[in-house]
Amino acid sequence: MTTWEERIAAANDDAERRRLLAELGGWRARNLGDVMALREAARAMSSLYALLGDNAAAVREAESLVSLCQTHPVASPAELRKARALAQSLGGGGVVGPRARGERRERGERGERKERKKPQTRSEGPTSDGLGPAREALASGDLDGARKALRRKKGADAALLRAAVWVEEIRGGAPEERDASLERLATWIRRQVGASAPAERTEAPKAEKKPAKPKAEVMVDDSALAAFLGEAVPSRRRARIHALERAAAARPDQVGELASLALQHHVDTEGAESPAPWLVGIVAQAVVSGQGDAPLATIASLREQGAVAVAAYGEWAWTAAIDAVSAIEGAEFEGLRRGVLARGGEPEERKVWTLRLQGPQGKALIAFANPDDATYPEDFAGPVAERVKSLADGALLVAPGTGNASLRDAAANVGLAVSDATEASAWAAAVVWAGKSERKPAEPKPERKSVDEANARLLAVLGADSVDADALSEALSAYDRLHKAFVAVRGAELSDAAQLAFLQGVHAAAPAKARLPEGTSSAVRLASAGVDGAVALLTEGETAERFGGAGIDTVLEAARALHAAGVRLDRAVRGAMARERRQDPVLSALDAGADGVWRLMGTAGETQVQLAVLAVDTPEARAALPRLWSRSQALLLPEDAMAWYAELDGPKAFTDLGEAVSATTGA
Repeated sequence: MTTWEERIAAANDDAERRRLLAELGGWRARNLGDVMALREAARAMSSLYALLGDNAAAVREAESLVSLCQTHPVASPAELRKARALAQSLGGGGVVGPRARGERRERGERGERKERKKPQTRSEGPTSDGLGPAREALASGDLDGARKALRRKKGADAALLRAAVWVEEIRGGAPEERDASLERLATWIRRQVGASAPAERTEAPKAEKKPAKPKAEVMVDDSALAAFLGEAVPSRRRARIHALERAAAARPDQVGELASLALQHHVDTEGAESPAPWLVGIVAQAVVSGQGDAPLATIASLREQGAVAVAAYGEWAWTAAIDAVSAIEGAEFEGLRRGVLARGGEPEERKVWTLRLQGPQGKALIAFANPDDATYPEDFAGPVAERVKSLADGALLVAPGTGNASLRDAAANVGLAVSDATEASAWAAAVVWAGKSERKPAEPKPERKSVDEANARLLAVLGADSVDADALSEALSAYDRLHKAFVAVRGAELSDAAQLAFLQGVHAAAPAKARLPEGTSSAVRLASAGVDGAVALLTEGETAERFGGAGIDTVLEAARALHAAGVRLDRAVRGAMARERRQDPVLSALDAGADGVWRLMGTAGETQVQLAVLAVDTPEARAALPRLWSRSQALLLPEDAMAWYAELDGPKAFTDLGEAVSATTGA
């Protein structure tokens, strides 16, 4: 069978390579559950992009390959080294991840001493849960050895193994005691699964051979973290944080192990659904000090288990903060936190991170906001900026992306330095040290109008009986970000002609390939209401590439039906939003392949409604759909997709538009 590498080598021109790239994308979408196939696809796509001259895409795929090599089943050390070499040869290699087993790093004098024996972790044993020795002892009939191996072990698997040991002891015990022993075992099992009566015993199973040593496991903190700390782990969060800080200060050469144990302990005791933002600082301390292997490996393992506690380490701001420490000359890490306001004070998915540094010139604070195309809520922008300023007068806010413009404006208004760059070198040049003399505010550009003045002028142009194209172009030039113009017209009472003219104007002012998601929503909303000219914006000429897209005819038909049913259409989203791509590696890999899925969002009375539409039935769109339907009341699918969808567990799906709209609105 011909491999992808052989087919790439046989491709003679860019046209053949692009066709091969499209075929490879479809093949990857059909094999999303196969890690080995995803590795092969990432390696091949990196080669194709490099041959096509798209180095950024080649680096992205190569770094994805590095990440996939560290996903279960983990690749061999040699394969991981080759993947890293490929990423570095393309100019990348910035993927932060655990070192492959067998790879070593140079250690200083302190590292040459004999390392202390580390407590068992989940990486041991055949199933990576630390219970391998207990399984082996049980299989060989060594019940004493199995009991010893199960000491300090918790969880459902450990409890099951204890029960198995107990069963074997009952089988080998005196026949006259068997019934009583089985009753005690049954009582304990019912207790473990929450089905015990109030009067039943609650202690853990004890060996029939040693009944004189009853000891309730729930009364002892035998966790690996407690063993490291030398004391029981405090149950209260603040006390636990202080205990971790004391341990990190006392044993700085073992902070990596401490961070790893703290993450695992949190998930073991609090559950997979519990976040742990207070552990960000100690994990960052481990990574920047060169001890990141253990915590990053734990993060990767917990991420596979769906633990919420490690979701934050997939955000751009986490990587940016780590990069900043090494990029800023003379900077020493002092602390990292996620979020600046109390719970509910800022959007959960848009929380701002703060990095504290110490350098020769004094102290500095850099705040990082994850890049996003969606507009940062203005109600939160001001309080967040004020809070960052209260933390350090000379703080630098790094907030890339068009969606963060309102946050950058709010920060500038309170006197903070602001950057929208994504490169660490730019932050190094812009960082403000407390030891420096106070910087003078930048002189405003003479042509730049204030936001209020720009808004007033834009609305005046659009409010005229006839919109002058030149005047509109001049009014739009006052904005450094076009999304501010969309904010200005939001809620304004404009004629249909003025709204169409505005969309034509922002299209002319925008960069050639930039998407304007707010413009797409506006155009679909106008078209659904039957406004003349709106459909042409979405289906004809250059504006169709920016505002429309594949399957737009199906989307418009659905939008008109929702409008007729009394739904006020708020947004029309094509594919995955930037935030969704950032948080979901599958959506990130699919990229534009997810554009065949559209979501129409609006309100029906007081109820938020959403209809998902599979407008273009491709393997990539089918792969993206389950990741985008979470808030949809119904799906609209083509007839050919119904058999495929019948195997999935999602919202009710329809091929009839009327039925889909009725299910969406609850009519």
